Amino acid sequence: DKFKTNNFLKHENFSVPKALLIEKNEWHSSKETCIEAIRTTLSFPCIVKPSDSGCSTNVFKIKNNKELHHAVDAIIVAGKNNILVEELITGMELTVGVTGNDKPHAMPPSYAVSNKSILSIEEKFLPGAGEDQTPAPLEKKSLELVKKTIEQAYQTLDCKGYARIDCFYQSQEESSTGKEQVVILEVNTLPGLTPATCIFHQAAEGGLKPMEFIDLIIALGFENHQSSRSFECPLPQTVPSKTSKDNQPLL
Repeated sequence: DKFKTNNFLKHENFSVPKALLIEKNEWHSSKETCIEAIRTTLSFPCIVKPSDSGCSTNVFKIKNNKELHHAVDAIIVAGKNNILVEELITGMELTVGVTGNDKPHAMPPSYAVSNKSILSIEEKFLPGAGEDQTPAPLEKKSLELVKKTIEQAYQTLDCKGYARIDCFYQSQEESSTGKEQVVILEVNTLPGLTPATCIFHQAAEGGLKPMEFIDLIIALGFENHQSSRSFECPLPQTVPSKTSKDNQPLL
């Protein structure tokens, strides 16, 4: 639930976009009330998307009431009951893979380059359809700020195994606070693993081949279940090795 997740992160002092949740029944019963609430909380242009979908599905950048009507109706037709309307964030759009259970490790952030105003599912996952720059073209101290923030969010949300967290990096000039910051968009707790996905590129920066990265995810799964008191099924006596076939340390 993107809306609840970001509200929780906001409560924990992370930067997230301003947002408003519209329920399907609310929209059908009183569209003008919903639109007025959006005008009061946000301003055009803004982002409209389902509160529980991934992969950039049914994500719209809208600039007026007509586009708002079209976006909300399209999301409802797609079978969704909750529509998330968010502040449009500017800056460098990044996505960051994270691994770990109790001690998360953020991988090098990727800069997601989009040919349109919204990053598409094709650009995210199909070979040749999109461009990711890994590591992102930022100074070392800024990359470290991104990684540290993402690790803290991962741990705050009690994520396990692996995840991919989408965010925006804002420079001092772009940030409303006058300081560089990381604005978290959403947390993907089961990110796609197609051959073109950027999380494999990030793992490669740490010396991991794709199947070694899969081995790491599995090892972290065994580790997490073995430490859980409620998990009673028998498990192998040993956790898979945490070094690669080339004897390189895993992330």
